[in-house]
This record gives sequence, C-alpha cells and structure tokens, in this order.
Amino acid sequence: MVDASFKNRMAAVAVISIDEVNEVKILSTRYEKASSPIDAELRGLLLALQVCFEVGWQNSHILMDSNEVVRAVASRNISHWALAHIFLDVFNLLDSRLYMVKWTPRSRNVAAHELAKWAFGLKISGNFKVQEVAPVVVANILSLI
Repeated sequence: MVDASFKNRMAAVAVISIDEVNEVKILSTRYEKASSPIDAELRGLLLALQVCFEVGWQNSHILMDSNEVVRAVASRNISHWALAHIFLDVFNLLDSRLYMVKWTPRSRNVAAHELAKWAFGLKISGNFKVQEVAPVVVANILSLI
C-alpha cells in the first residue's frame, strides 16, 4: 500500500508491505521535495517499487488511491512531462519484475495515508517497526490484518 502527504512543495510518502499471510513486513517513509500532489504520489510508487526490488520480491501487487497515477502507469503514459524522469524510473522497475499497480479506494488505504501523515509531521524518512510509529497508524495497520 502506498500513499503520500503533500504541502508547500514537500511530501512524505509511505509504503506498507503486507505478505500473503497478512504479516506486516515493511513500513517505509521518505520525506522529500515534490512539485505537486501527483509528483508526491508518483514518488510514493517509486519508493514502493524500490523496496520490492531491494528485498528481491519478484511478484508484488502495489495498491494506491491515486487513480491518475495508476492509469498513467498502466498505459505507460507520461502524463506530466516535468515528472518524466520519475515516470521512466517507475516504468523501468515495473518492467524488471512482475509488479502490478492497482487502484484502491481511499477508505482501504487509510493505514498508508496515516503513515504518510505521521512522517510528514515529523519530517522523517526511514524503515520502521510497527511499534515505532504513532498509535493511530498502528490501529489502521491492525485493521488490515
């Protein structure tokens, strides 16, 4: 699951990785500059793909609530030319493995949203254990499993 929080040209992106037996494997955030909400969402997708690639996962489903990014990626359409470099990084990682990017409603992506919001408030990047993040994030993660 992927989401982003964006304000004043800054973003926090969040990735929550859950395996097939509903065990939380990875909580990852990145706080960085972004030019727009779409830029932030795209950077979140890139982080998710990088995480999958780095841990060696060959077949992953990545869920996000940005319909615009999901459609652009599915059609391999660079919908914002100023973000072409990020789109190309995303396309390259998608082509290297069996990764699927799927849309999910915001109501099913609350845990990633809360993790991004938490990271934005603290201006924090990194990988975390469930017990290291805010209680509201933990509650939303637990509601997934």
